[in-house]
Amino acid sequence: MTTAVPTHAEALAVVRGELARQLAVDVEQIPPTARVYELPEVDSMKLMAALVAIEQRYGVTVEHSAEVVHRTIDELTAILVTTIEGQRA
Repeated sequence: MTTAVPTHAEALAVVRGELARQLAVDVEQIPPTARVYELPEVDSMKLMAALVAIEQRYGVTVEHSAEVVHRTIDELTAILVTTIEGQRA
């Protein structure tokens, strides 16, 4: 578990990397502007596995909702950073 609050850029790298790992694609196929549902090879199980791994890395719980798939990777990262800040305050 990482204890420091990451910058947006640091968290974005983690989010993109974990999604790429779970989807078995190159990280370059996970652009910050892509919507989650547009990602190559995405399905609900792979997405959930990525989100759980990211939460475990930072020791936080991010609210999962059906609308997460309509968010961009950048928006998802912003939610993650805000959640980390709030849970560590």
